Amino acid sequence: MKTPYFLLTLSFFALTSCGPQGLKMDFGKLTTKELKAQKGEPTKIETSLVKEKQVYIYDDDEKYQIEGEFVEARFRRPTKEEESFLYWKHKFKRKKTTLRRLPLPEGSHLEPEQELICLKLGISIIYDPNIDKVVRIIEYAKQK
Repeated sequence: MKTPYFLLTLSFFALTSCGPQGLKMDFGKLTTKELKAQKGEPTKIETSLVKEKQVYIYDDDEKYQIEGEFVEARFRRPTKEEESFLYWKHKFKRKKTTLRRLPLPEGSHLEPEQELICLKLGISIIYDPNIDKVVRIIEYAKQK
């Protein structure tokens, strides 16, 4: 029995629509105007002490680091699938990565969060070993 064409089309759209936010981001080249066209106006804008740097904050807890007129990085929560550290070990397989412990506030008795960095893909993840989950994803320009 042949699968009707509309089911194949529906499956294609379902598969391609999955994934984090579905936005085309070319960090370092994407302008703030293009970002606003894709995401709308930010809920809040924070200014940095460094001249020409800002952070655009959206309702979905996404943050975009802006330098001048360009989007330099995106900070977001992981999807359910991306919360697993093992997911990222597989994604970064055969790519050079660096794992570093992040500093804890003085007097804290928790295990420090860890940052797994993959410059080739332009992704860093923040993993919290205390709850065994990835808590933040940082995306930026890929290194060639």
